[in-house]
Amino acid sequence: MPASVSTPAPAPLAARLAGLRVLVVEDNPVNQEVAHHVLAHAGAIADAAANGRIAVDRLAAGVRYDAVLMDLQMPVMNGFEASAAIRALGFTDLPIVAMTANAMEEDRQRALEAGMDAHLPKPIDVDELVATLLRVTGRAADGPAAGGARVPATPAHSAGELPGIELRAVLPRFGGSFAAFASVLRRFGQTQAGAVDAIRAALEAGSYLEAGRLAHRLRGVAANLGADAVADGARLLEHALRDDADPAAHLAALDTALGIVLASANGLDDAGQETGPQALRTLPEAALDEALADLLDLLGNNNLKAMAAFAALRTSLAERLGASELAALAEAVGLLRFEQAARLVQAILDKKGDA
Repeated sequence: MPASVSTPAPAPLAARLAGLRVLVVEDNPVNQEVAHHVLAHAGAIADAAANGRIAVDRLAAGVRYDAVLMDLQMPVMNGFEASAAIRALGFTDLPIVAMTANAMEEDRQRALEAGMDAHLPKPIDVDELVATLLRVTGRAADGPAAGGARVPATPAHSAGELPGIELRAVLPRFGGSFAAFASVLRRFGQTQAGAVDAIRAALEAGSYLEAGRLAHRLRGVAANLGADAVADGARLLEHALRDDADPAAHLAALDTALGIVLASANGLDDAGQETGPQALRTLPEAALDEALADLLDLLGNNNLKAMAAFAALRTSLAERLGASELAALAEAVGLLRFEQAARLVQAILDKKGDA
């Protein structure tokens, strides 16, 4: 039999961007929150600007940033105009990374021609975003590459699913915190409930340009929250409007997809958080070992209940593990790197057995 090849553990996300000051230029508050969670978990300090004009004014006033994440479609001043204005102010070396729901080559080229250094598609890919910021800020040479740490797919029947949401894709953007994700998804439900009605009203008024803008806005925020069917529906509607095709069928499909996500968002409350009173209780040694064995089983089956199970054990584990060991396990579970987390849990059990 061939010898097994050991693969290195993925580089931890926490502290990869420690101390990096990033300006997120994005008009959608939900997208701002998603970007903030990703950056904060990676150790960066994030500020937000709701449009390009605010970003330009802030830089002109002397506020220092190490990088700018720039949405392209915004009111007042879009990303292309803002980037040109920033370069005109003399910030020729400030890295500007374009972020857009459009991943077309022409958008990438236009972004580069406007003076941007890189182009990232929405939804946010955690590893890609971190790797890009490391590269454009010159930090890539200071540590291991950020790419390659992909999260395995979750079986469609996995426990912990929310209808209309791809949890496996979205939770790493929130550092693995379901509570943080749930809070933002509830806000999505509150702010986007009338999105399809607004698009329909624009169409009835003959404003196809406005309808396309609203669809694009919905597409970007839905993609960042793992609402893939909504994002795809908005994209198809955008294309239909751009190509002068009948948008009725696409609008109906979008309405249906959004309704499913809104129902999931409205069904969430603080009781859905992954922590609770049980997480504060310290378990006896034997009970902790049994609970760790159960956690190992959940991790081995890619079951999202592993997140809640780990949260319930965190206080007990803090008494058995060193701070670095606990932090490594927390990050592996939080970023849904369940294979890595399973190895760590097995090592804990093996160490106890050898004692």
